[in-house]
Formats: sequence, structure tokens, C-alpha cells
Amino acid sequence: MIACCVGLAYAIQAISGHAIIHFQPNTVELDVFGVHAAGLALVPLRLARQLLLMGLPWLVLALAYRHQLPERLGPGRHAARGLLWAGVWWFNPGPWWLPPGSIGEELGWRGWLVRVWRDRPIAALGLTASAWAFFHTPVLVLKPELHSVVAAGSFLLSIAAAAAAFQALYLWSGSVWPPVIAHMTWNVWNPFVLGNQYGGGPSLFGGELWLINGEGGLGMLVNLAVTAVLVMRWRSTAAARSPA
Repeated sequence: MIACCVGLAYAIQAISGHAIIHFQPNTVELDVFGVHAAGLALVPLRLARQLLLMGLPWLVLALAYRHQLPERLGPGRHAARGLLWAGVWWFNPGPWWLPPGSIGEELGWRGWLVRVWRDRPIAALGLTASAWAFFHTPVLVLKPELHSVVAAGSFLLSIAAAAAAFQALYLWSGSVWPPVIAHMTWNVWNPFVLGNQYGGGPSLFGGELWLINGEGGLGMLVNLAVTAVLVMRWRSTAAARSPA
């Protein structure tokens, strides 16, 4: 998604002659694992942090459930569940009194709506896409940059269309955790590379954020293309299963 947005943005800029994107690695400067880095040097450090803080804990959890560790613990399973929730809050980047947003959203959209409607993927997509977009409507009020009809529409439609890819990931895996990890990953890398539509801040690329962002106009085009492919696939699968 990010590569497509960057490529499309530079293509549009070259054709139109309007400056809509620029590379600004000098604006990104952070401490990761106690190491001060800036620009592209931050990419491997952020990737390592994500793998360590996001990927590894969930991999351990998945393997534990795969091998039925909670069941084997017997009376200790309640303590294990407590440790699980403590771990969830430990890795929560937000306030301690709120669960991580990506987990809460995926439990609702894919873990509930798609699970209930998994035999009718087109209907599931309509429900989750609408719910996911509606969930983000307060951002339109809070962010002046999204007050225009075009910016607001592309923001919501990009999020709605992204539901198809997350739904496909859930249906393929049969688990809510791959979409959770994908959601966490997106929340880390989209604002770092293409800017943060929710709160601003430094990013590797700057410019017309409402257009170049993965949750903006170009992200909308990519998500709609992916959605079209997945919808055609689900329709052909449903047609093949229906009696002649």
C-alpha cells in the first residue's frame, strides 16, 4: 500500500507539475532502544521494535494456544489468562485504561461481524466496511484538514474499502489475530512514512496528506482495486457452491 501510494503520488506530480509529495527524512528523529537515529536509519530500528514488541508476544501466544497450553495448566489457566491481559496492556501504546485500538477494532469487525456472516462474505463486507468507516467519522470533526468534502470522502472510503483485505485475511486464517497484527503494523508504518491524518507529526514523506496518505485519496484507489478483485473472487466462489 505504502509503495503504491508513493509511486502514484510521484507519477501524478510528474504528469501534473504540481508539488503534492516530497521526501523529508530529516524531519524524522527518534530514540529507539536507547539509540538516537534519524531518517532512513530509523526504518530497521522501528522494524526491530515492532517485531520484538508486537510480533514476538503474539507468536508466543499463538504457539501456546496451538499446543493447548492453557488446557494443560489445569487450575493455573486462570492465572495464565490474567497474565495474558496484563501483557496486552503492557504492550498498549495508549492510555493504560484503554485497550489497544487495533485489538478492539478487529475483535468487533472481523472477530464478530465477519465471523457471524462468514458464509456471506459480500454481506459481511458491507457491514464491516460501513461500521469501520462510521467509527472514524469523529476524526472528520476534529481535524480541519479533513473538513472538505473530497478529503473527508476519500478518508472514509479508503477505510471502508480496506475492510475487504482485512476480511480476506481473517477468512483465510480463520483467526482474528492475523488481522490484529496487520492493523497494528499499518498503524505503525503508514503515519511514519506517509504522515498521520489523526495527529500530525514528522514523517518520511510530506505534502498533500489527504491525497498521498494510505488513508487518503491514493490509499482509497489502491483499496478499491483490491476490494474489486476480492469481491469478484467471493462472487465466483459463491456461484460455484450454489446448486445448478
